[in-house]
Amino acid sequence: MKAMGSGKLTLLLVFLLIFSMFAGGCAETVRANQQYPAADLSEYKEKAIFMHVGSPLILSGHETKFLDPGNFEVAAMVYKQRTLVPLRAVAEHFGATVSYDPSKHEAIVSYGGKQFVFPIGKARYQSVESNRSTTVDMDTEALLSNDRTMVPIRLIAEDLLKKHVDYKDGVIVISDEEISLEGKDGLVNTVKSKIGAATKAESESQLSRILQYRPVYGNVERSGAAVPEMGIDIARDGSDQNSAEAPAAAPGESGEPTKGAGSSDYSSTNVQVKGIDEADIVKTDGKYLYYAGSNAVRIIKANGPKLSEVSIIKLPDEKYVQEIYLDEGRLVLLGNRTEYDKKPYYPMMDGPAESVTQPSGSSVVDLPAGIEPDAPVEGGGETGSTGEAGESIAIEPDIARIYPGFSKTFAFADIYDVSDPADPVLLKSHEMEGHYQSSRKTGDHLYLITNTGWYGGIVVPLMRDTVKGEVALPMDLKDIMVMPEPVNPGYVVLSAINIRDNSKTEVEAITAYGSTVYMSQSALYLASGGYDGTTFIIKFRIDGMNIGYAGSGRVKGHLLNQFSMDEYEGNLRVATTVWEEGNNLFVLDGSLNVIGSVTGLAKGETIYSVRFMGDKGYIVTFRTMDPLFVFDLSDPRAPKVTGELKMPGFSNYLHPIGDGLILGIGMETRELIERDAEGNETPVGFRQGGLKISLFDVSDMGKPREITNLVIGESGSYSEALYNHKAVMVDEASQRIAFDAYIAKSKDWSNSQQGALVISYRDNEIVQEGILKYEQPEVYGKYIPYGRRVAYIGNTLYYIQDGIINAFDSNSLEKIGSLTLK
Repeated sequence: MKAMGSGKLTLLLVFLLIFSMFAGGCAETVRANQQYPAADLSEYKEKAIFMHVGSPLILSGHETKFLDPGNFEVAAMVYKQRTLVPLRAVAEHFGATVSYDPSKHEAIVSYGGKQFVFPIGKARYQSVESNRSTTVDMDTEALLSNDRTMVPIRLIAEDLLKKHVDYKDGVIVISDEEISLEGKDGLVNTVKSKIGAATKAESESQLSRILQYRPVYGNVERSGAAVPEMGIDIARDGSDQNSAEAPAAAPGESGEPTKGAGSSDYSSTNVQVKGIDEADIVKTDGKYLYYAGSNAVRIIKANGPKLSEVSIIKLPDEKYVQEIYLDEGRLVLLGNRTEYDKKPYYPMMDGPAESVTQPSGSSVVDLPAGIEPDAPVEGGGETGSTGEAGESIAIEPDIARIYPGFSKTFAFADIYDVSDPADPVLLKSHEMEGHYQSSRKTGDHLYLITNTGWYGGIVVPLMRDTVKGEVALPMDLKDIMVMPEPVNPGYVVLSAINIRDNSKTEVEAITAYGSTVYMSQSALYLASGGYDGTTFIIKFRIDGMNIGYAGSGRVKGHLLNQFSMDEYEGNLRVATTVWEEGNNLFVLDGSLNVIGSVTGLAKGETIYSVRFMGDKGYIVTFRTMDPLFVFDLSDPRAPKVTGELKMPGFSNYLHPIGDGLILGIGMETRELIERDAEGNETPVGFRQGGLKISLFDVSDMGKPREITNLVIGESGSYSEALYNHKAVMVDEASQRIAFDAYIAKSKDWSNSQQGALVISYRDNEIVQEGILKYEQPEVYGKYIPYGRRVAYIGNTLYYIQDGIINAFDSNSLEKIGSLTLK
C-alpha cells in the first residue's frame, strides 16, 4: 500500500477532529433536551404573560391569543437593538386605556391616574399628572408599524405599568412578580414551542438560510424588484398611517353561499361546512350554468329543455382554470398560469463564497448569540456586529441543490362581473408564485391557498395584484412567517380577496406545507403528514380581510382528507390512522393543545371516511369488514366510543340527511374463504364488488344500525364520488342524490354502463330511480371543459359531461334537451 502523504494525513486528522466535535455537539443537544422537559404553564396564568420577538401571539397559561385581536400582523420587533411592542395591546392587557390623536400623531395612555403621551417619531414622551407635565427621554423613538404604535417594552412595562420584564432567547415575560428566565430552559423551550414556532421574517438572507436556498436566480428575471432587508413596515412620524390605534374591526360577515336572482330552486355545490363555499367545475345561479376547465369557462343559459351558450371566457394557452365560484354577479376563476423562459435556470449551485452588500439603512439585523434584544451591542450603530452599512460580507455557499427549469408557475384568481352573463368583464386579478392548492369562500371573501413546495428555489415568492399594478413583485417580508425548521423547504401562502370591491389582496405566507385544508367560520387549518408518522397542523385566524398565523400543533398519525378535521365550539377534532397501531381521534383546544383523545382504535385497519356532526363523530375503518364507530364528543376532554356497527363493505363518504340519519357512499366487499381438505373454512381476504349506498340510523349512539343498502354493479364499478364529495349532487327537497359513475357488469361487460346515477332515500329506503346516459363527446379542444357533474334547476336535471350538457325531466328522467359545446 502506498504511504499516505503528510498533507492528506493532516486533512484526515482535521476532518476527524471536526466530526468528533460535531458528534459531541449533537450528543449535548440530545442531553439538553432530555434535561429540560416541558414546563407547566398553568402556574403562570394569573401572574404573567409571555411574548416572543417576531410572533403575533401572546401566551397566558396554555392559551394562545393574538397580541392585537384587531390586527393579526402586529408582533414584538427589534429596532436599534431594542425590543418594541404594541403600546395598545400591552397597556390594555394590564388595564390601561389607549387612544390616538391622528391630528397630532400622538398615542395617549391613561393608567394609575396619569396620562402618558407618545409623539410618533420622537424619542421622548410626556408624563401628565394633576396638570403637571414632565418630559421623559427614551433611547429610541416611538414608531408606527402595521397601524400600531410601537414603544420599548421596558418603558411601557416597567416605567408605566410597574411590571417586571425578563428576556431569554427571544422569549419575553411580563409579570407582576419578578420571574427570571435564566436557568429555566424548560420554560423557555415550552414558550418557544407555543408562540415562537413561527416568527416574522427578518431578511431575505435569513429566508435563504432557513430554506437552504440562495437568492440567486440565474437567467430568471425577478421583475427587477429588490426585496427589502427589513421585515417590518414602519412610519417614524405617523404621517402616512393615520389609522393607527383604530379599534378592532367588527367580525366579518359570513353565511351560506348566496343564491342569485334566478330560480329559488336550484342546486349548489356539496360542501363540508354550512356557510363555507367550496370551488368546483360547475356552478349555477338558477338561470345559467357555468362550466369550467382547460382554457375556458362556458356560460350556458338553461331554461328547462332550452340550452344556449351566451358567452365564453377564453384564457391564453399558458393559463388553465381548475375551479370556479359564483356569487351574485361575481364569477371567480381559479387555477395556474405558467410563465416560460427561453433558458433553464439553476437557482442553487456549488461555488466559492461570494460577496454581498449589507443594504444601507437596514435597522433589523441578526444579533450575535448571547445578546438579548434590549441589550446594548458593543460598537453601537444600527448594523450591530454584522458590519457597517455598505460593507461587503463573505457569505458561504449553501447546501447545493440544483433545480433546472424553463418556467415559473403562478396560482391565480380572476374576478369577473357577470351581472350580464353575455358580457363578462374582468374586474381584477391576483397571482401568487407557486401552485394552486385549494380555496374557500365565505360571504364576499375568497381565501386562496398556494404552495411553492420544492418548485424553482423560491426565496421570496412573487405576487401580482392588479389593484396595485400589473408587475409581479416580491412579497413584503412583514407578510412572511418563518419556522426555524420548516416542514418543507417552501411556502404555503394564504391570500384574502374581496370579490365585491377593488380593495387590495391581503396575504400571509409561512415556511411550511399544507396538503389538506379545512375551514370553519373563524379559522382555516392546513395539515400535512410527515415522515415521522405525525401530522403537522397550521392554524390561520380568519376575519374578513384580516388574516394571520394563529399557531401550530402536531398529532400522531395521518389524515384521510378534509373531513378528518372539524371545529366545534372552539375545539378542533382530528381523526388519524397509524399503520398497524390503529386509529385515533384527538381533540385540540383553540391553542392546538391536545386536551382529549381516543387512541389505538381498530388496530390493523385504516380510516376510510369521517364525519363530525355537532358533539358527535362517526368514523369508518376497513380491512376486511366495515366498522362504523360512533363517538360522544360532548366532553372534549373525555371523548369516547359509544357504539360500533360491523358489516361487509365500506363507506368512502358519509353525508348527514336528517335527524339521526347518515347516507354512506362506498363499495361492497365479498369475503374470500379458503377451505382445507377437512372442510374447515378460513377467511383469507376480500374481493371488491359494486358501488354500495347505505342508510345508517345513528339516533341511538350506543346501537348504530344499517337500515338498508343498495349495491349497484359489480367488481370494477367506480365513481368520482368515492373521493370527491363535490361530485355528489344533493337535493334535500326531493330527498335524492345524483353522481356520475361507471357501472361494471363482470359477467357481461357489454352491458356495463357509464352515466349519472339518480338515487332516492325517501321513506328510509334506498332506490335507484334511473341512470342518465353518458354520451361520448365528438368535439375536443382547449376550450372544451372536461369533467362531469349533475345539477338541477326547478324540475330539470342537467348532466354536464365532457363538453356536452343534456337536460332531463326531473320526474320521468327522460332526455328533453341537449347542447354540445364547440
